[in-house]
Amino acid sequence: KLKALKAKLRLWKGKIEQGNAASFPLLNLFLKDKEDVSLLDVQNIIVEHLEKLSDEFDRYIPDEELHEKYKWVRRPFDVQVEDLSEEESSILSLQEELI
Repeated sequence: KLKALKAKLRLWKGKIEQGNAASFPLLNLFLKDKEDVSLLDVQNIIVEHLEKLSDEFDRYIPDEELHEKYKWVRRPFDVQVEDLSEEESSILSLQEELI
């Protein structure tokens, strides 16, 4: 789902850069109603916002490699023990003792 959202952000950014606000219905309606405001007036702000939003997703939600490394945390019983580091193996042993 996150990959799809990131793809949408790239798509929306590209559309705005091309001068197409159809992906933003309220903005599109506003621009049609207000003749004294054009997409060019807000285009850079929107593009910058979408870029920052994408950057923040990348910063707060690590890439797939990290997800793979720590998937044992989300599903502790669905893990290949031989893939674990010594520290992770100790944590897993502790979990087993507690259950």
